[in-house]
Amino acid sequence: MIFRRILSPVFIIAGIVLFIFGSYVASQVIEGQQKIQKTQKGVNQACHLIKIDPTVHKIGKAFVTDPIRKKIADGREEVAQYQKLSWYLRGGGILSFAIGALLLLFVRKRK
Repeated sequence: MIFRRILSPVFIIAGIVLFIFGSYVASQVIEGQQKIQKTQKGVNQACHLIKIDPTVHKIGKAFVTDPIRKKIADGREEVAQYQKLSWYLRGGGILSFAIGALLLLFVRKRK
């Protein structure tokens, strides 16, 4: 009984903390996605500008746009990983909060 009284607030607090941290990670994911979109737009504009001259196009593609596109692809993978992490954190937070609330209700009913 005492174990449940101690454990239920721990689950509730842990659930709240996990959910808040997951929401923070989700907000950072959104910022990352916006930066990637902005960078992709700039790369697309640069590609249109360097297509005018074939020599400039080859040099620009090799030294400018291809490395940036690789970084954008890496950034998208990283954003996807953090998005998955935020889902797990928020889901774990909700689950932990629910377990704590159920434990709290179960302890109250027995009295």
